[in-house]
Amino acid sequence: MMMNDIQHTIEAMCRQEQNGYKTADYLHQEQPVQEQPWKRQRGPLHAVSSNNNIVNIPIELVDIDQECRSKMAAWCFQVVDFCKFSRETVSIAMNLLDRFLLTRAAAPAKANRKTYQLAAMTCLYTAVKIHEPEAMDPKLVSNLSRGTYSAAEVEAM
Repeated sequence: MMMNDIQHTIEAMCRQEQNGYKTADYLHQEQPVQEQPWKRQRGPLHAVSSNNNIVNIPIELVDIDQECRSKMAAWCFQVVDFCKFSRETVSIAMNLLDRFLLTRAAAPAKANRKTYQLAAMTCLYTAVKIHEPEAMDPKLVSNLSRGTYSAAEVEAM
């Protein structure tokens, strides 16, 4: 490679780094949900929609946080260690989860720990299916959730 080619390559890499790898921090942003009035009822955040408008819920009312993400990552590591999968698969699963949570479809998972947990488990299921020599059966994922989620819910997520 000539010096000019190296310089162009480095400039392109710098541009990509500045513009191409930006993400939002879903743990510290206000979460869009359906129209007010919303209220807490033992657990998940509920919204009553009258005209399907989107509003922002203050951060302190969002159920998921860094601790929740850390617990799910730790759980994923326990599963891959038990199954003797690569620990890198957990990193891939958490990356899938983070990317999913930046989409509009993830609004329920950002407002409800149970849905977040199901999303995290499904991301691990997907990462294993793609990156490991053996896939996990959705029924196994259901059993790992101690019956909280059915195999059909794992597949539907």
